[in-house]
Amino acid sequence: MPKGDREIFKADCEDGFTRIANLLLEALALARFNGVQKGICLFLFRRTYGWNRTEDAIALGEFAEACGSSREYISRQLAVLIKKNIVWRVAYQPGKTPVYSFVTSIADWDQHYIDLKALALNFVPGYL
Repeated sequence: MPKGDREIFKADCEDGFTRIANLLLEALALARFNGVQKGICLFLFRRTYGWNRTEDAIALGEFAEACGSSREYISRQLAVLIKKNIVWRVAYQPGKTPVYSFVTSIADWDQHYIDLKALALNFVPGYL
């Protein structure tokens, strides 16, 4: 029986949750992204890790709807995230939906977007 109540937007983990590495969440919190870039990352978390997958085929229109933005702006922001080695476009063929994943090695992200020293100070493995 669902515990949350969708009519009043009350969430409960018993209704489903996304299992994600704490280090990725810490990195996202510290990352110097704009709001749409964070929205893209959160939506990608949901579409991948939320379904126990590491990658998923996602159309620009799906990103745009989820992030409340235009397809054109999403396309530009995704291109930035890909160029900065934060999101990986696993597969692309004209006429087909691209497949996206995360670069989970935060040390490989463009250092302009993440302060690894701050991340090391903030991240406490096993903290309860």
